[in-house]
Amino acid sequence: MVNSPAPIYFDLSPKVEVLNFSKKGYASVRNFALSNRKKDENIYFLDDDEMYVLENGADPLEMFLQASTIYPLSLLTGPVPPIDEQTLDLLVPAYRNTNPTFKTGRITNYVQGGNLFIPALVFSKENVAFDLLFDFGGEDKELSDRLSVLGIPSRWVAEAKIFELAPKLRSDPLWLLDREANYRAIFYLSGWKNFGTYWKIKFSFLMSSGLLAYWVLSKVFCNNPAINYHFEIRRSAFRKIVEIRRMWGS
Repeated sequence: MVNSPAPIYFDLSPKVEVLNFSKKGYASVRNFALSNRKKDENIYFLDDDEMYVLENGADPLEMFLQASTIYPLSLLTGPVPPIDEQTLDLLVPAYRNTNPTFKTGRITNYVQGGNLFIPALVFSKENVAFDLLFDFGGEDKELSDRLSVLGIPSRWVAEAKIFELAPKLRSDPLWLLDREANYRAIFYLSGWKNFGTYWKIKFSFLMSSGLLAYWVLSKVFCNNPAINYHFEIRRSAFRKIVEIRRMWGS
């Protein structure tokens, strides 16, 4: 029920089953949803801070269903632009890359767990499960990387757009810095787990050299906020990588 002069009740169709799961962790919750999937069913993930709307008459789920007939052996994802949870205005700049130039069917190097459609045929070919090592976040990126190695790419569905309700905190520069550092750490850790030795050497070098370069620049141009900001992102990402790998015992 919502706050309204007259009570308004959401009518849940008999086809909708509400399940409760107490354990915390992104991968754990998504795996619980997968465990309740019935044979030959597609599955669609929508997070609790996201708004499902029909923009210009386009139904996101219908767009995914149409795309799945063309790309039945792909993970499908779409744009999730953030909007202010109070005004519902689009956040500018957006902290999510909504890839406005991407066309439907384009292969991407990630999926968004909050707007993710997995066609039934994918389950018949591979064991689809989220890695509990990424229970802290990044489980969607890791799944995308792991399945891409097995020949199941991730594809963009431009018309399947939903919106993420964002509190004001997500406009704060420190929050944005931490988010970017998390993304870089997850990108690195997922690649380290799923890709070969060449990838490990290449990205270890790029991360280390980037951190060193911005450290030097921050010392030379100590009052340049842009340089200092990028240095802090890289330093924070490096610390997160070390902390997580220590937690993994590797």
